[in-house]
Order: sequence, then structure tokens, then C-alpha cells
Amino acid sequence: MKSLEHRKRTASSSPAPAPEEGELPHALTFYLTHSQREAVLARLKEFDRARARALCRALGVQVENTARGTRGKGGAG
Repeated sequence: MKSLEHRKRTASSSPAPAPEEGELPHALTFYLTHSQREAVLARLKEFDRARARALCRALGVQVENTARGTRGKGGAG
């Protein structure tokens, strides 16, 4: 159990600032058959272990590493 002093320090700490809207991730959803999904995932692993980064690299989308992860910049190349 945490001490009362620790709880007071934690409660009085300021929360981290909220991320800007543009920094939040956005979902990209599409449907594949089981065999297509397996083939796509196997191919993406050749580009990167992180699926989102691998997809961007496979498509030639510029990727920018941020403190919160990876964010595609939207342009090819």
C-alpha cells in the first residue's frame, strides 16, 4: 500500500498535456480473406516489425518517428 505522503505528491502532480489532434492515431480498416491477411502480414514483416510503419514503407509513404510512435507524413517518397 502506498504511503499517504506518496499519494499526496502524486495527486498534486500536474497531468501530462493532452496530445494535439494531429498526433492521435487514425484507424485504417479493410477486409481480407484469411489467406490474404496472412500473406499481407508476412510481406509487411519484410519491411518492419511494426505494421503501420511497414505499410507506410511498403507504399513509399514518408514516415516520421515521434515520441508517441510513428506517423505517416502523407507524401510518397
